[in-house]
Amino acid sequence: AGRQVVVLEEVPGHPWPRVTVYQRSPLPPEALAAVFFHYDAAKTFVPNVVKSKVRTWRSACEADVDYALNIPVLPDEEYVARNTLARVPGGGFSIGWKLLTARHTKASEGEFLVRPSGDGGTLARYRALTTPGASIAGLLRAQAIAQMRQALMAICKEAGRLSSSEPGELAAKIERLREALGSGPTF
Repeated sequence: AGRQVVVLEEVPGHPWPRVTVYQRSPLPPEALAAVFFHYDAAKTFVPNVVKSKVRTWRSACEADVDYALNIPVLPDEEYVARNTLARVPGGGFSIGWKLLTARHTKASEGEFLVRPSGDGGTLARYRALTTPGASIAGLLRAQAIAQMRQALMAICKEAGRLSSSEPGELAAKIERLREALGSGPTF
């Protein structure tokens, strides 16, 4: 029906579930991957992201990125994630991440995966397993899930906006993705 699907999977030893959010987009996977891969721009379209800046490019497909996320009740969550881009079989793309350092969060890893949906569009999957560090983290569980849903929705919306309003900018982002993948890993 065009709505997001959210799956929560309890993981032994973790206070929060593994969260997986699925969403369809009429755009090709390459467009969504290119928008996500332009890490410095996340702060301009993902709700509550107040900082997104590449700290270091470790290779053409791997970057350490500084982020800050506005969280009510607590100071902004500042963290560094290592993001890794790869092609996946069947015309899809994966951007995985692993938390390197954070103010409040103990651990986090996840993946943004986009695959052709068979109708010319994309099935996007945003998945993460996070271990909060704050003692009041239980209060933030619902907000963290909502943030993941909003992030995926924002990526799809931004790709759509660029496709219709700024196709040249989207084409430049796609070209940057292709250039990076020319020397990157394939899974």
